[in-house]
Amino acid sequence: MKRVILELRALSKYYISEHAVVVGLNSVDLSFRVGEFVAVTGESGSGKSTLAHVLAGILPYANGELLLDGSRTPHYDGADWEAYRRDKISFISQNYGILEGLSVGENVTSALRILGFSPEEAKKQAEEILHRLDLFELRHRLAAKLSSGQKQRLSIARALAKPASVLIADEPTGNLDRENSEKVIRLLADAARDRLVILITHEFEEVAAYATRRLTLSDGKVITDAPLREPNV
Repeated sequence: MKRVILELRALSKYYISEHAVVVGLNSVDLSFRVGEFVAVTGESGSGKSTLAHVLAGILPYANGELLLDGSRTPHYDGADWEAYRRDKISFISQNYGILEGLSVGENVTSALRILGFSPEEAKKQAEEILHRLDLFELRHRLAAKLSSGQKQRLSIARALAKPASVLIADEPTGNLDRENSEKVIRLLADAARDRLVILITHEFEEVAAYATRRLTLSDGKVITDAPLREPNV
């Protein structure tokens, strides 16, 4: 069995405004292993996206603990969380997170160059990834000129380019048609062969044939945590 890479212990997250306190996560205990493809489901406002953003180091948590490879994070400052997001996490959102002023190829090579790859290494790895996502023929096209499905695949290409052991996708198929949604799900399932993949979704049916585990949230709590099939090992 592969190692536990992320763990939450009695973790809570609150949103505080002038007039109210809203619970995002309520004393959540969870652990995740490399090789899992975890589908996180629940109604709007259940805490799905909050969970994704806390795990990704984008949102701070209020109480409890988040552990990465067994290492505690309560002492992390801004620089620590920046390094965590840069080195440990690949994040995919509905908003793509691509650089629309660059070409398809430049989007992927730039992500690799930030991580310290040489220009030659970045180009070689980018081409391999673009081939896998059927984007190689579009490598010189400006990202702004892509269709919604192509932009989402480019977002995934940038995420896969990072040698991060955790990939978190927050409703990446929300803007896609059925055909492109299925392509995205298959790519994410394939990525779970050598990393942890966590998918936030409103449509469990589209991932049911691939997910190894299903979490269901309600009012910031985990109400079901069901294994579906053996993780990749």
